[in-house]
Amino acid sequence: MRFTFSYAHHIFLPLLVSFVGGVGGTMRMIRATMLDQMGMPYIFALRARGISERRVYLNHAFRNTLNPYITGSANLLASLFSGSLVLEIIFAYPGIGRLMYEAVMQQDINLVLANSMFISALVLIGMIISDILLALVDPRIRYGKE
Repeated sequence: MRFTFSYAHHIFLPLLVSFVGGVGGTMRMIRATMLDQMGMPYIFALRARGISERRVYLNHAFRNTLNPYITGSANLLASLFSGSLVLEIIFAYPGIGRLMYEAVMQQDINLVLANSMFISALVLIGMIISDILLALVDPRIRYGKE
């Protein structure tokens, strides 16, 4: 129990920095896509029918805004592990980014290949999760029998 709290205490700041680093670009992309959706003809038709603004925003525009974000977030899992070299150096945290850097510097081909396969597997898992979430969010996308 004591180890868990100590680990959570020491991992909080690197996770916060990693999270905040990606929030700006994500929010900018979601905002631009939402503004694009709000100019679509179906939004004007929904407003003309008298549907409340909240329902127009949440049920219609925001659901269509999530499609490009979910598709783009397929690499999020892999980038969480592989793009952390700078954070690992700053916080003196032993991780996969530093391990990969040291393997490249020492020309350890087997470790570089294993790490590349691990990152590739994370990309594939991220794509599968992304496809499943896209099918849940967008009713137009269905997999399987017609």
